[in-house]
Amino acid sequence: MFKPAKLWRFFTDRPDLTETISKALGISPIVAKVMVNRGITSPAEAKTFLFGSSEVLADPCLMSGMDRAVERIKYAISERQKIVIYGDYDVDGVTATALVYRVLSRLGAVVDYYVPERQTEGYGLNNVALENIYQSGTCLVVTVDCGISASAEVANMAGRLDIIITDHHQPPEVLPSALAILNPKLSDDVYPDKNLAGVGVAFKLCQALWQSINGTTEVFMDYLDLVAVGTIADVAPIIGENRILVKLGLDKLALSPNLGLKALSSVCGLKPPDIDAGKVGFVIGPRLNAAGRVSHAAIGVELLITEDIQQASEIATDLENENSCRQMVEKEVLAEAEAKLAAIDLKNEKVLVLAEEGWHSGVIGIVASRLVEKFYRPVVMISIQDGIGKGSCRSIPGFNIYQALKECDDLLLRYGGHAQAAGLSVDESAIELLRERLNGVAADWLSEEDYHQVIKVDACVALADISSVFLEQLACLEPHGIGNPSPVFMTEDLAVADAKAIGREGRHLKLRVKGEQVAVDVVAWNMGDLAAELEIGDCVDLAFLPEYNEWQGRRKLQLKARDILMKNSMPNHVSLIDARDVSNKTAYCIEVIKASKQTIVVTDSRRQAVQLSRDLRLLLPDDRRQIYYYHDLMTDNMKKRIISRWQTGEFGILIWSGEEIPGGAAEYILYNVPSSRHIFNRLCAGFFQGQCPVRMHFLFGAANAKALTSELTTLFPDRLAVGRVYLFLKGTVQCGQSPFLTAEKIAAIISERGQGKLAPSAVAAALKILEELALLRRNETVLSQKIELLPEPKEKLDIEASLTYRKEMVARRERQQFAEEMAYMPLEKLWRQAIEFTGGLSHGMEEFD
Repeated sequence: MFKPAKLWRFFTDRPDLTETISKALGISPIVAKVMVNRGITSPAEAKTFLFGSSEVLADPCLMSGMDRAVERIKYAISERQKIVIYGDYDVDGVTATALVYRVLSRLGAVVDYYVPERQTEGYGLNNVALENIYQSGTCLVVTVDCGISASAEVANMAGRLDIIITDHHQPPEVLPSALAILNPKLSDDVYPDKNLAGVGVAFKLCQALWQSINGTTEVFMDYLDLVAVGTIADVAPIIGENRILVKLGLDKLALSPNLGLKALSSVCGLKPPDIDAGKVGFVIGPRLNAAGRVSHAAIGVELLITEDIQQASEIATDLENENSCRQMVEKEVLAEAEAKLAAIDLKNEKVLVLAEEGWHSGVIGIVASRLVEKFYRPVVMISIQDGIGKGSCRSIPGFNIYQALKECDDLLLRYGGHAQAAGLSVDESAIELLRERLNGVAADWLSEEDYHQVIKVDACVALADISSVFLEQLACLEPHGIGNPSPVFMTEDLAVADAKAIGREGRHLKLRVKGEQVAVDVVAWNMGDLAAELEIGDCVDLAFLPEYNEWQGRRKLQLKARDILMKNSMPNHVSLIDARDVSNKTAYCIEVIKASKQTIVVTDSRRQAVQLSRDLRLLLPDDRRQIYYYHDLMTDNMKKRIISRWQTGEFGILIWSGEEIPGGAAEYILYNVPSSRHIFNRLCAGFFQGQCPVRMHFLFGAANAKALTSELTTLFPDRLAVGRVYLFLKGTVQCGQSPFLTAEKIAAIISERGQGKLAPSAVAAALKILEELALLRRNETVLSQKIELLPEPKEKLDIEASLTYRKEMVARRERQQFAEEMAYMPLEKLWRQAIEFTGGLSHGMEEFD
């Protein structure tokens, strides 16, 4: 079974800010540090994060189209016009439908709702449904969690139905001609929070409507439990307004929940006071979802709007049964999908596109999520019926699946969604082309690192510090979710006291570890295969979440492992020397060279290799004939001559800037971070496979990482850099003229004018980006290039449409992340990570049987 290795990353310490927040709010330093890691930059932000209330929610009327939507609904209420809420069949859509229905009913509206059937109608507005709604005497349709891509359907009802769209999905280039569109992601929308779920946007409409009619929102806040459930189930970021809405909604759920939610909690065995975001996401959410996946989502809406206790109990029981049915169907589809994957080379398949006739469309989204968790690849699951495939897509960080589908627009009948989840319709004959296209997009957009799950470690803690008090302090950071994940901690050098596989087929791992006379239990889900590798007394590092294990009325502290690093991966002949805090790196190199005349110093640029070799020749006059440098801009003959002389021992000190670092040295000094992760990984892999004693000295520290951050802005063109190059060209080139310019010349002139520093390579990339955006045309020669500016388009350009821009940003991000790892990560973890990338260790990189 293929399992990508996990990468551990460590947040940069900001001790001054952490201490300031800790003292200002009177909170634990560890809680303050976690908040700093989440992007909090001041005590005021921290206070809002911890104690934010409904008072800090933004004015809903800031959302574009809100005033018009409110006035139209008020008119419909006053004139007794029938309003239909058109919803969606997932939890976000069901809760949004119930929310708007309850609010409009309470305001005296004539209101009904409609939720499409997943299997036969699919997602979003459809002409047949809208026609039936119109024929029933409806004057106004308010969509929730859908509609932003329904231009044709809205146009078809023009002059007959007024339609207000509330949605949170990514808007297409052409918007529907609706009466009003409420979506904070619209390009001209000034609403400050862009992360609202569909139920969140519906909430803002209800908030504005209630306030316009009643002058207050106090009673209206009774519906926040619905908002919380929908937001959590939709996996919306739990930051900003979402955090406040979810936190207040969970409080409401604990005290006096919606009658239907109370009945559903009871059927699930949950007590409302104990319900947190996790239980909503993994217990309540799936049961509400089950109706839309297996039968009809209207059952879920009825549960949330009923005022009849008996009816609520009956529906909740039905949903529990539906969920059991859903689990059985899901298990069958998952097994079939994994059987298909067994015949695929996952190392070469970057996006998993699976299709089958008759797969239940209600579970393919869940199965896609399961496969992403297991294989850490973007997944597209397609159910084929009558020659048409309906697909659900789930992705990984770094791969915007909605943007990827835009690259396949010509192959698709319909699509929509977010960065991490989307839906599509495709002709069966185009599925193979879709697979090839998506894999090509992934090859362009993603690096090797992107296919490895990242564990972000908040802090290193001692085992003795993990107590009930510690957990109570962390509780104030809840609720957790996207944007505010549960904190992950690391403890080093723990001794394994017990290890055994547990659960069905031994899928999980139960450990007991000891450290500093303290022992604690560890549970590691889906890591049961490690039980055979771990022995009593083994030393491990642990990345974990502290939690309580509640069983039969007993509450016991335990650690939930995110990853386990076995400490026996370092070969005896390799030594890692941590010298990242040295103030004089050149002096350090001199001391190493004096002790060993077989030394390679690894730099990150031609300039640095040349300069350092000159410095060392001056400071080591007796060894100056032993010191040579190498860089990629040398002629091929010169490169071959230097490598040959190194291999024959004609000199012993090599200052290196290039791709494949040669072997044969006893000392390797990483003066700066290598120019790519690949270079470092290959170096470590070579040592791992060798036998000769070797020492690696790491000199790239925190100060260097900070300096590199600013340097990267000159090497990889961001939006501002591309803009500067374009403005330079507009001021230099008249439309229709074609002067000869080089990237070097443009970079020099921009620098001379004090408009910023850009490397020639960055200017060259910026020119390519502008060409891809159809802003210029180039005719390149050997020595220069003719540049012709093209007329500016009337519509606003999206720089993300440039493949070169996306590649540059991926390269910049990867370089920055690698530099931070080199500066801050424990060396043994750097080593193990490099070996796992190259397949040198068995754990984490296994082949199919």
